[in-house]
Formats: sequence, structure tokens, C-alpha cells
Amino acid sequence: MKRMISLMTSAALTLTAIPAMVVSAENSEYSRWEKFLKYDLCITNYDELSNEDKELCNFIFDTEQAAGDNIVCERARRTLAGDDVGERITLDQLEDAYGLWDSFSFYNTFSGWQTYIDCVPDVICLNYVSEKNSYVFYYNKEYWLDDERSSYVLFREKVTPDTQSHFEVYDGNDRLIKTFTTKFDSPTKDFRGDTEYMKEFGMIHKNGGWYYTKPDGTAVFAWCDHSLPSSSIKITEPFVIESKINGCPVTAIENGAFACAPLTEIVLPDTIKVIDYRAFIDCKYLEKISFPQGLRYIGKLAFYGCDSLTDITLDCPDLTLGEDVFYESLGLKTADINVKEIGENAFALCKNLESVTLGSSVENIRYRAFYGDILLTEVDLPDSVRTIGQEALDSLTSVTIPYFVEVIGSYPHKTMQEFTLGLTPPPPLRPLKDKPKCAFGENCVIYGHARTEAESYADEWGLEFVSLDSTPKYTAPTITFEKGDASVKLSWTAVDGAEKYGVVGWINNRWQLIYQCENTSYLLNNLKAGSSYKVAVVTMIGNEWHKDFSNAITVTPLTSAVSKYPNVTNIKYSDKYHQFKLEWNAVDGATQYGIAVKLAGKWKVCTYTDKTNFISPKLKAGSTAEMVICAKINGKWDTSNINSRAFEVTVK
Repeated sequence: MKRMISLMTSAALTLTAIPAMVVSAENSEYSRWEKFLKYDLCITNYDELSNEDKELCNFIFDTEQAAGDNIVCERARRTLAGDDVGERITLDQLEDAYGLWDSFSFYNTFSGWQTYIDCVPDVICLNYVSEKNSYVFYYNKEYWLDDERSSYVLFREKVTPDTQSHFEVYDGNDRLIKTFTTKFDSPTKDFRGDTEYMKEFGMIHKNGGWYYTKPDGTAVFAWCDHSLPSSSIKITEPFVIESKINGCPVTAIENGAFACAPLTEIVLPDTIKVIDYRAFIDCKYLEKISFPQGLRYIGKLAFYGCDSLTDITLDCPDLTLGEDVFYESLGLKTADINVKEIGENAFALCKNLESVTLGSSVENIRYRAFYGDILLTEVDLPDSVRTIGQEALDSLTSVTIPYFVEVIGSYPHKTMQEFTLGLTPPPPLRPLKDKPKCAFGENCVIYGHARTEAESYADEWGLEFVSLDSTPKYTAPTITFEKGDASVKLSWTAVDGAEKYGVVGWINNRWQLIYQCENTSYLLNNLKAGSSYKVAVVTMIGNEWHKDFSNAITVTPLTSAVSKYPNVTNIKYSDKYHQFKLEWNAVDGATQYGIAVKLAGKWKVCTYTDKTNFISPKLKAGSTAEMVICAKINGKWDTSNINSRAFEVTVK
């Protein structure tokens, strides 16, 4: 890492002076380093980080500051956040590639294609690169070929008919050493709508849509026959995207695939994982669209200009909403949102949005997520929320901050200078230097718990704070555990007056809520043999979480590397339909699995399956069941250790 820092600062960066202290708010000061840790990286426990993570923090800060805060150490940031950044690109891969991009990046200003190789760049330079005789501007992204930056790749998009997309390879001294073109060429970067080139590319036409398959065995919806140019004639018949093409599941919708389509209803299959940049932009008649529960990402401006959408339901627990997804959706009035992250400006300037319901999967509400939504004066924040960005909820008159919120006022992404033809562009965002903005309205009343982020933030911004705390003496429960195969069963002592318990784990260098229950045990599944896990149990009394982690213990599963039992790897809940989905690992030799429920002290099998998942019927919200999964091996059901393998589910 030290070698990497040295190379970065010497090869490409210019040192700048770093002030010792900067003002964070009207009545509070932080050092630039402290601001960076808390509001940029959202790290509040630096002293408890591993040495490797501390080194990453220092590398990111030192390198970006040495470059005048005009670069982003993207790969290091994503590594620190616990993301799977994958392997580095190789030159052999590029020899037969259509392009190169980071498909989920905030910095995809000039859209790529799902056929591109997906790779996280090491460095993003926050200076526009302009092609000759073109108004196309984009970021330079360095894809290093090794950790030492001895050579790196830049990808150049096709921007004019007389150019071609190509890769440029540079050495560690920034000298160009090789250039080669991409696999496919056409008169324009976007040839969709031209039947000849779509067929040459290998696209498949079916029921009004164009698709193509990828080497990984998946398929992409690329273009709708009704897209561009804009039409004033509504099409009321629902447009249905195929779930499979040539046997390949359709998992993505390409950028701009439905641009300006005059459709009123679009049906997405359950196989869709990605909706790309501007996929449905300016679908002005669109009134109804389904969102599959397994959706993982929706790109920038995907639904911009869809002003006929009045209400949406996003029950997608693993979904990241990108930047500006529903920006300025003037028809939108209600939104039920159960996603992992609500991106920057995702619902900004939705001036008729008056009701938002947030589900229990929401962890991050980014910069200006609901900015300028003047009718949105109240939002209930779930206990799952960890960070709230600047100006995220600027219209609220009051807000109750959950106990586990760690950072209020998190920074936006840094940006480059925008290009606006004939106008003076707004300045680029540099959060460490810019004057901070309050997350809430200027007269917002904050309800929260004493000595938490809620009270600190209210004091910092001079907002009225109302404590929700009561004063009974509290003793944290005592935890014991029993090792299982790829699992650990936690048990703890009951606490007088407890309404609920929360199992929390030390994940990505912070305490994160794993599960809530009313009983005093929980089966922690999907653990890796030989690994240790730090856990604690907190208690809710009087509707208040007691955030006391003094009872934390370190647990390990059995050392067997092969799973003997079907252990639950994931439980997904649907707030809307009051159902849950169980997923578990396959067991060697198993021909069938039985899902059992304990009724009146006895185990009763409710269903059998040869799959490794189970979806419950619709149940009563709030009901709790003790369950277990058994495998049938060599014609016999394995019910050994059945009680220690049991787990609980609570219907939402």
C-alpha cells in the first residue's frame, strides 16, 4: 500500500496545502481529516478498524488531497466499503471487448452498454475530457493493470462518425504504449433503430422488442419498437418484456431502451436485475410498471419525464436507486420504498409527492434524495437507516431519528465542472471545502435519543431536540452460544420490560442490525468454517433501543468445511404481501428438502421441495413461527440436532 501511495502521488498528482481546521457548521469545527472520515467515508469508529482498513483510509485521503481533491480513488473506496471489486482487467480481455466500464458507477456520465466488460477503475479524474469537434464530455478513468500502476488502460468512446471506440494503454510515466480498437463498429455509438446494424450485432427481435444474449448466459432487453421518435398516440396494451431469450434469462434493460415510448403499462419479468441509465426516459404516458423483488440497480435518470406515474411500489430489498432516478417526476404522489439505498436526487423536485413509506431494508438516504419535495413534511424512518445525506429531507418539519443512525449530513459525491452551452455552469462539488447544508428543514424538530447522532446533529445545527429517553436502570442481556454446522445458535438472558431484542453484528467496521425478535434466541446462519464473528444483543424498552454493546462476544461455527445440514443463507420479507422467502445451501446427496414448523411443541412438515428456496403463503403480519429445514439423503430424512438448527421468522 505504501508503494501504491508513493507511485500515485509522484506520477500523477500535485501536492496542495491542507488547512488544519475548517468550519463544518455554524457552531462546530472539525479537522478536515475528521470530516472526511465521518461525512465522506461514513466511518465513526476509526480506532476500531483493522490496520489494513486504516491504511486504506489514509491512502484515499492523502492521495485525493495531494491531487487538489480533483480525483476519486474509486477502487480503494469500494474495497473499504466491503464491495466486491472483482479482478483487475487484463490486456488479453480487451483484445475481444466491446468496451470497458463500471456499470454501477455514479460517474457514468456517458453511458456504456451491458456488453462492456465490467471493472471498477482505480482512479477517476474529475476533469472533463472533450473530444475534438464534439460536445461530448466525460471523466478519465484509470484501470490499473497491477497494484503498482506500472501500466494502466483508458477507454475512449466513439463520439463522431469518423472515430471508433478504442483502448489506450499507458506506462507508469503516462506514456502511450499501445492502442487498439473495440470489437464492433457502426456509424454511430448508438445504432439501435437501424435494423441492419441491430441484426449484424446479433440482436433478436420478438414481440416488439430487440434482445441480445451475453457470454455469461444472460440476455438483455436492448430496444423497443415504439422508442424514439416521440409519439402523441398512446398505446394502452401492456408491453411485456420476455423472461427468456434463446433459453437465457433476461436480466437487464439497456440504457434508453424505452426512450419516449408512448406506452401506458410495461411488465417486467422477475428475472430483471438491472435497469440502466435513462431506460424509460420521457415515457410521458407511462402509468404502471412492475418492479421485480430481485432488482439490484436502477441507473441515473431512468424514469425522468415519466409524469403520468402517480404512485410506485419498490419492494426490492437489495436495490440501489441511482442518481436522479425519479428526478422531477411531477405526477408522483405516493411512493412505497423498500430498497437498500436511495441515491442522490433520486426523488428530488417531485413537487406533488406527499406520502413516502420507507421499508425495513433502507440503510442509506443520500444527498438531496427528497430535496424540494415541498408537500413531504413527514416521513417515518425505519430502524435500518444508517446514514442521511445533506439536504436529503429538507422539507420535513419534524423527524424521529432511529437509535442506530450513525451519520446525518453525509457528503454528496464529488463532481466535475458541468458543461452548459452558453450558460455559466454551477461550480463542481467539493464537499470537504464547500459549505455544508442541513439534512432537514431549517425549523425541523428532531426527536431522538440522548447522546446519539440525533442529539449531536440537532445541537450542531441549532435545531430543537426532543428526547425520547426514559430513565430506568438498564442491564444488557448476557449472551451464550452453541456452535453449529456453518451456524451458531445465540441465546441470551431476558431483560425486564423488553419489548424486542436486536441481534447486531460487527460488519464492515460498524455495528449493523441483523435481526429483530421477541424471544431470547436466534440462529446465525451462513457462517464460514474457521472464521470468527463479533455479535451483540441490544434491547428495546418503551419503544427505545438501548444501544449498549458491552455484552459483545466473538463466536465461531464448527470447523467442518462441508455443510451437513441445509442452513438458511437468506430470509427476504415482503411488507406488502406479508410473505417471506427462505433460501438455503444445497446439501451433498440431498434429493429433497422438508420445511417444518413447530406447533404445540411438535415439528410438523408443511411442504417438500427439491429446490433450495421456499416462498410462504400470505400470512398475518406480526405472526412468528419457529422453523427448521431437513434434508432427505439416501432415502432417509436427517433430523439430527433438529432443535439446535431451528430458526425464527416474523412476518412483516
